[in-house]
Amino acid sequence: MGEKLRKLGLSPYESKCYLTLVKYGNLLGKEVAKKSNVPPTSVYRNLETLRKKGFVQVIQKDPLVYQAVDPEIAVQTHVNNQKEQLEILEKNTISELKSIKKTGVIEKKEEVLEVYAGREQSYTLGKKLIQQSKKEFLLVGRGNQRSIISLIHVLRAAVKRNVTCKFLITGFDEVRGDIEELKKAGVKIKHLPLTGFSLLVKDRTESQVVIKDKNLKEERVVLRIKSKDLSQAHATYFDSMWKKATPI
Repeated sequence: MGEKLRKLGLSPYESKCYLTLVKYGNLLGKEVAKKSNVPPTSVYRNLETLRKKGFVQVIQKDPLVYQAVDPEIAVQTHVNNQKEQLEILEKNTISELKSIKKTGVIEKKEEVLEVYAGREQSYTLGKKLIQQSKKEFLLVGRGNQRSIISLIHVLRAAVKRNVTCKFLITGFDEVRGDIEELKKAGVKIKHLPLTGFSLLVKDRTESQVVIKDKNLKEERVVLRIKSKDLSQAHATYFDSMWKKATPI
């Protein structure tokens, strides 16, 4: 149990003090020290930090008598506080990292390529490109239920913004129903059997290539390309494949 409390952020001495109060009930500080084997010189300091964290309360001041806060209340409150602090830290960290990326310790003329790995990164970046599209969005990929469901909402929203959306699907037997939903939403769909990759092109100015290989640790490598010329080349490739494809 002490190990679990330490994983929640309590120190070894704090864990011993709290467990002692839970087990024996209300105690004087010196009694906590004796029963927990926490040195008398450290026990009051640790009881005070436990009070600030919401695990202990003082029920008598002279002499000091301590009581354990009910575990269900103490642990839940502590976890919620930790979540709030992590959320604040997350926002601040992202903000600072974006600032570093913009200003940069190393001056960069242009970031042409970003490399990521994994399915979740692929879906997240793909959605972002769709959401940022203003005129046209081109997509080559194999339809599976998870990927279609992941993209259907943002593609529908793009069509409502008057973005022309074309989906060149390379395999779709298992998701015909979802494909019909996309067609109803206004997404133009054709079929052409291609394997090993997917391609997304936003407004012919930015693109994303996903290399799929089960031998890779994350099964896929994601290349985010911020080159207008290269993205235009990807769009030209899409146009040529679109002409060969079969309407669905």
